[in-house]
Amino acid sequence: MNIENDPLFYIWQSMKERCRNPNHQAYRYYGGRGIKVCKRWKDFKTFKQDMGPRPDGFSIDRWPNKDGDYKPSNCRWASITQQIRNRSNTRFLTYKGQKRPMAEWAEILDMPKHTLAVRLKNGWTAKRAIETPVRPRAKSKVINVDPMRLRYCGKVLTLSQWSVRLNIGKSIIYQRLYKGLPVRLILSKVPLRYVRDRKSA
Repeated sequence: MNIENDPLFYIWQSMKERCRNPNHQAYRYYGGRGIKVCKRWKDFKTFKQDMGPRPDGFSIDRWPNKDGDYKPSNCRWASITQQIRNRSNTRFLTYKGQKRPMAEWAEILDMPKHTLAVRLKNGWTAKRAIETPVRPRAKSKVINVDPMRLRYCGKVLTLSQWSVRLNIGKSIIYQRLYKGLPVRLILSKVPLRYVRDRKSA
């Protein structure tokens, strides 16, 4: 097979271009930073031999040294998630001898990443930020009155059903209900101020 038809050939070619060609759009992030391709990988065959088959959806990643060169001891096939976590601006935390990206620690601990980030921003040590349990959020005290049914004119319907049937806002029905009004006024299509005006006239 012609090597140019090999799926890895384009990856190999692109890797060399961004490290060696000053006109490449990504050169400043690679060659411009002094990142090089090792001598062994000048030959496509040895590159393919060292890297092996590429899993679907994976791409070449410099790891464990994200600022190091492209060489067998510093490259792997990585998923998009792994690549994102290996960016130069990724924050790492060391806890009990293990160095991991902050996002990975949050995932392991089942902790919101924002919570961990805020703790560190506030000067917490990695140990304290990781070991301090997250306080459970207080449940909002919302009274679910929707299942409540009202009997009126021989029919029994939920508040939502009465709202649709009579074209009255559900919030208006709730307000009247909490005021302790009789059912005929709760479900009145006439604004209550008009009802009071009639009584006082």
